[in-house]
Amino acid sequence: MGNRVTIMDIAKKTNVTHTTVYKALNNKQYVKEETKKRILEAAASMGYRANKVAQSLVRKSQKIGIVIEGYYSDYSLDLIRGIKDGLNDLFDDKVEGVFTEFETSYDREKTLRKINDLKIQGVDGIIFAPYAVCQEHIDMIELLYSDDIPVVLVTADIPNSKRVTTIRPNGRLVGSIGAELLRLCQKGKTRAVFVGNKNVVHHQEIIDGFTEKSNEEGYEVAAVYETQDDDMIAYYSAERLLKDHPQVSGIYIGTSHSVGVCRKIIELGLDKQISVIGTDIFNELIEYIEKDTVKATIYQNSYMQGKLAVSEMFKYLTEKIVTDDTIYVNPEILLKCNYKQYMEQER
Repeated sequence: MGNRVTIMDIAKKTNVTHTTVYKALNNKQYVKEETKKRILEAAASMGYRANKVAQSLVRKSQKIGIVIEGYYSDYSLDLIRGIKDGLNDLFDDKVEGVFTEFETSYDREKTLRKINDLKIQGVDGIIFAPYAVCQEHIDMIELLYSDDIPVVLVTADIPNSKRVTTIRPNGRLVGSIGAELLRLCQKGKTRAVFVGNKNVVHHQEIIDGFTEKSNEEGYEVAAVYETQDDDMIAYYSAERLLKDHPQVSGIYIGTSHSVGVCRKIIELGLDKQISVIGTDIFNELIEYIEKDTVKATIYQNSYMQGKLAVSEMFKYLTEKIVTDDTIYVNPEILLKCNYKQYMEQER
């Protein structure tokens, strides 16, 4: 006997989302009749049999806990917006989110307490956006796993943990794109990179991708600086960089906290000599894009990461489906000519 046909199989065949398939199969609202007919015909031809256990689970309210560690900048705002929209899509399925209080700084102990509180509240699963990897995180996820509380990670991974899946950007790809974009606008051969924290897996991947691509194309990476996701630290780190390495003509900022670096470059009158590539898009950065201080920015789409995290958790809770061990959200390149269109469309 072959493998059981799942909602995901039907979604792939009909080129719609798994949520749309679920709603069509269960006669929910907001599915076009022609789409519903196509889905039902595909389900019949593929021999789909409804998972009664999953249906009974959906009929009762499901609670998904959300923990965002080290809340920072518009990156986190877009992530939260994506999670909320993902939950709204599942409103008819009685899925609700339990949001914990957002902290503006990284506090490991508070994170662990919040997750334990969610466990006590009886959540069915937890979406966790970690800031830095630590053994306590791994132990906590293993404990939740043993209590049948699945964890979906978003924005970053915790290697060697028993999380269901992780939805995040491909850091090496983001770093490589940053290096490639600098090649198109940088005048000299020496460059530097800024990240939030080297202990964050995603940020270390950005450094690796940027350095590898730069070396491959004959550029020297003179320095790597950490901003700790603080614009003032970024400001003074840029000052130190330009004092210690005056030959630098290209900077890639692999974190959303790029404004401090831009401010220092303009103060020193170097905005015509140094090419800057940023990461993500937010109101404070727009001024520097308009001035051409920032030539381009790499959008990591935290909104879509959040929305997919809810979707993947729902699939796992209802059908124990894991789409993939890691789901990468592709970055987009935003320039002066297209960032407005993006912001109007997405926000």
